[in-house]
Amino acid sequence: MSVETVNGHILLPHPANWDRQPTVSRQWETEVSDAEFGNESRFGLRSVPRKILEWSITATDLQEQSQLMDRILAAMKSGLACAPHWGRASELAEMVTDDQVEIETSLWPWVEDDYLILIDDDGAFEVGQIASIAGNILTLTAAVDDPHRGPYVWPLIFGTFRIDNYGLLTSRIGAANLSISELTSPDAVTIGTASPEIDGIGGWIIGDTFIVQ
Repeated sequence: MSVETVNGHILLPHPANWDRQPTVSRQWETEVSDAEFGNESRFGLRSVPRKILEWSITATDLQEQSQLMDRILAAMKSGLACAPHWGRASELAEMVTDDQVEIETSLWPWVEDDYLILIDDDGAFEVGQIASIAGNILTLTAAVDDPHRGPYVWPLIFGTFRIDNYGLLTSRIGAANLSISELTSPDAVTIGTASPEIDGIGGWIIGDTFIVQ
């Protein structure tokens, strides 16, 4: 079967198995390279973390097993995948029928250009991208193809794909333990709103009254 992609990432829309609760961790890795004279050169300090989502999927029948297997094999080949950010859903206020998604009060910091996924109780799903936000109304770049009843909408997480020992590659239906590690953080660094006192990106102002005693 053909697999769905979002920005070149293989989409894994299968519901998470909450018997093994999805977990989110963060990493503040820096880049390290060799410098002259055998020293290390560190650069690219990350002020905001990149997230790692780990979760489990259990196929409920042979059809879902086949779909999941095809998507996992494609993700293993490309190395990139995306999935609903399990545990970070926003509740829908009403059925989605056009390009507007109305949500209840949400703790998730939705921003423009975010991708989201709508999943019905029967497993039907649709991916959209946010064009603008006004209060609790998320306006998409295009209307949905079919009405979606919810009850939730999830943001998508993108990154590198990893899978543990996969029992589903055999004829036995079992759990697949997956993870997605962000390559870049979607969060922005808040520097401050005060105007700098000197030209340039930043600097120190040295006083002229420094006295050595």
